[in-house]
Amino acid sequence: MLESVHRRALLSVSGFWVLALLCVSQEALCQNRSGSITVSATNAPYIRASTVSQPKQLTITESDIERGFVDVPNAGLLALQTNNPDGTMLLLALEVGPVSSAEVSTNGLRRTIGAAGGWLDIPYTGTAKQNLQFSTRLFLRKEMEAGDFPWPLAFEARMRGAGSQRTTIACTNCTMTRPSSRREK
Repeated sequence: MLESVHRRALLSVSGFWVLALLCVSQEALCQNRSGSITVSATNAPYIRASTVSQPKQLTITESDIERGFVDVPNAGLLALQTNNPDGTMLLLALEVGPVSSAEVSTNGLRRTIGAAGGWLDIPYTGTAKQNLQFSTRLFLRKEMEAGDFPWPLAFEARMRGAGSQRTTIACTNCTMTRPSSRREK
């Protein structure tokens, strides 16, 4: 019953429009008319980040302890892609453990971070994927003993600007949930 009521209403409305079109004069249909329509579109900003490679552990030797630091030339490879012209802020954090601070470098950028963490501003270079190869110098705590430790460095990528989206790309072996957002100079 309800279905037939809907069908009749649809036929009535359809019939009205057919009748209206038939009543339009031939003259009105044949006139040349011009007009303009403005269409705009906005791409929502996005960020995609992933860890391509990263050490699983940090091996500290007696000579590292004597020197006071460990140089790691291949401290991680991150893939980063964004359409945000304001660029990306890469937050850095250290896991509590054998490392007191770290000097992190990638693509000509360098930052020294301590327990509070820090950040690197990654400039926008277009929508193509950027591969960021990191190197780091990890400064050791004074009371360290030689051994193997979980990898201490973690990253989180955030878009710069209002309503910033974030993508956590922290190392899988770290126990931290995300880096500190406090900035350190």
